[in-house]
Amino acid sequence: MSIESRALPCPAEMSGSIHIHGTAPSIVDTVFVCRPAGAAFSHEFPNSEEDLSTLIAQERSQLRAAGWKATYGDIRCMLLGHLTRLAVHELHAQWNKSLPTERRLGLVEEVLRRFGNPNDLARRLAEAPLPEQPATLSPSEAAPEVEQVAIPF
Repeated sequence: MSIESRALPCPAEMSGSIHIHGTAPSIVDTVFVCRPAGAAFSHEFPNSEEDLSTLIAQERSQLRAAGWKATYGDIRCMLLGHLTRLAVHELHAQWNKSLPTERRLGLVEEVLRRFGNPNDLARRLAEAPLPEQPATLSPSEAAPEVEQVAIPF
């Protein structure tokens, strides 16, 4: 059975906390969803650092359009979501739950580090400039006949 997945960044419940002060936390959560093949998810998985860069840039632009500026911690969270998605895609078919835990974790780590150290990659992605944002319509201009509901985050 094939698994399709999607990693979706979204604003988190908290915007900060004393216990995470100074730790480059994320204020974005990544919602990670898996479904059997045939679901309405993309079959595309990152095959290179460039693919990951494109995905993260798209998500950063979407967050920016919603009024959020993604931090290093946010970008690291989004990156790890996509790398986890890749690990599930590559490992699920031959996953052997009877292997020792250390070996299973090693298999996952191999995929997570395919494009290098995730922290270093997140730093490079955070430093990369975003493409110019095209002019967009406000929600009321885009769909004036639809009632706009404010989401409190």
